[in-house]
Amino acid sequence: MAEKTIEIRLPYGESFKTIHISEKNLAGILETRQHRGLENEWKSILDNLRNPTGSVALLERIDENDQVVIIVTDNTRACPEDRILPPVLEELEKKISRDNITIIFALGLHPPLNRAQMEKKLGKDIVDNYWVLNHDVNDCVNIGITSRGTPIDVNRRVVEADFRISTGFIEPHFFAGFSGGPKGIMPGCAGLETVQNNHGVHHIAHPNATFGVTEGNPLWEELRDIALRVGPSFLLNVTLNKNRQITGVFAGDLLAAHRAGCDPEGPDPADALPRQDESARVATARPESPDFVAPRSQSMEIAGPRRRLVRTSRTRCSVRRDVTPGRCPFQDGL
Repeated sequence: MAEKTIEIRLPYGESFKTIHISEKNLAGILETRQHRGLENEWKSILDNLRNPTGSVALLERIDENDQVVIIVTDNTRACPEDRILPPVLEELEKKISRDNITIIFALGLHPPLNRAQMEKKLGKDIVDNYWVLNHDVNDCVNIGITSRGTPIDVNRRVVEADFRISTGFIEPHFFAGFSGGPKGIMPGCAGLETVQNNHGVHHIAHPNATFGVTEGNPLWEELRDIALRVGPSFLLNVTLNKNRQITGVFAGDLLAAHRAGCDPEGPDPADALPRQDESARVATARPESPDFVAPRSQSMEIAGPRRRLVRTSRTRCSVRRDVTPGRCPFQDGL
């Protein structure tokens, strides 16, 4: 009798890979917990800008002559800024001129986006009508040093702005606890030495530098301290389902709004997987992740000594090669 197999389609970049696994060897399919998308994303974003967490309304935070920088995620992140930014820009332009708005991609050490990539991420209309820039690690200013000895080098335009709005989406992060929050500013808009020091082994090897842990995580706490040092900021983070629908909007104070978005909702989906069967194989699925380290690290949290985890991830080098001084210590491994 032929062995029964299960066919599974795994997201791979913008397409899929199909695999077949023996039914008796399949422990389960681990996917992120799914929630229904918001009925009216635009209205939900505006409602949160006007009734934020831990802050007065966005327009009460800025003056009519302020220079405002909007920090957005790059093309290694699934955040739908093409849908998030239009209501934000509409709200801002009730008080400030369009000429006072600059949009900066929070690249960290990732390669810069070309115009086509910018348009895909933000929409052609925004790229055509607003000042849109890539973060440049070679155009940073120093504003001090952290209590852990890390130099605080941050994008010059971000530092010189009167006010900052940081977008992003929230999901568990394998060493920063959660994505979103202060990560738009740091490491998104930080200098080379700042990122290298913060992401050093002395932080990443700490037992609290892991999924779902912020307070007590030395790496995240330094991210927080650097972001707060930069100046007045407003957070606009969202949560997403696998169809990239927005399921929640979290706006306001950089820390309070982020904390609200990180609030756990029920048990970890991984808890449903059998833990005793060492021969079990697990298939996990996640859309394209260009980062080399993250998919492997997230998988290792689940796979046991003899358990095999099947995962697809279309990876490519995500470290820019024009930074100075020197080369990134982990660059040649990518």
